[in-house]
Amino acid sequence: MIRDDFVLRLIRQAARSVARALGLARQQEQPEAFATLEDAARGQVGLALSVADVLPADQVLALLSGTEGLDVGRAAAFAALLGARATIAQDQGDLERFRISGVRALELWAGAVEAGLPTDDTDVGARMDALAQALGPAQLAPQVLAALATYAARQGRLADAEDWLGVMLDRCQPGAVEQARAFYGRLLSRPEAELEAGGLTRDEVRQGLASLT
Repeated sequence: MIRDDFVLRLIRQAARSVARALGLARQQEQPEAFATLEDAARGQVGLALSVADVLPADQVLALLSGTEGLDVGRAAAFAALLGARATIAQDQGDLERFRISGVRALELWAGAVEAGLPTDDTDVGARMDALAQALGPAQLAPQVLAALATYAARQGRLADAEDWLGVMLDRCQPGAVEQARAFYGRLLSRPEAELEAGGLTRDEVRQGLASLT
């Protein structure tokens, strides 16, 4: 069973390191920013960021797993640090490093979401959303798109969830229709205020559901 308090503590610790690194990058101190992220990955997660450059996501997730399965906190923290490295690389114009780090960060984060990553009091989902937007849908694996939609819906970012479901549907991704139908079906019973807070109206929910038939 996932211990939410421990998971969130790890994620918040990584978020502080990300904030420091991004601050250094804004001051044009990129080497120090990358070093901050690397130190955090080794100290907080126990894994060097460079591992993600040479191993596929499933093998990195295996390294972040124990006898009880994936350590969701370590996986999410590692993904956040790797995502920050991607953002800094993009700002530097290092598009290859941005692509490699960004794609791997999203794949690892998707693994954490699938394993039950808690949604409360973290900005990881919003950061991953922004990273995915910067990379573009063509770079995103099916499980990443599904995770983006799932996590956004869990956080109440309903319009964002609908957008990612739309990408999945446009790509005729297996399981997309079923996921979208379940998404709209759940929303039909939600209060109007909750829908509006998430960026949708009841009419939009009905229209979305009708478009799947």
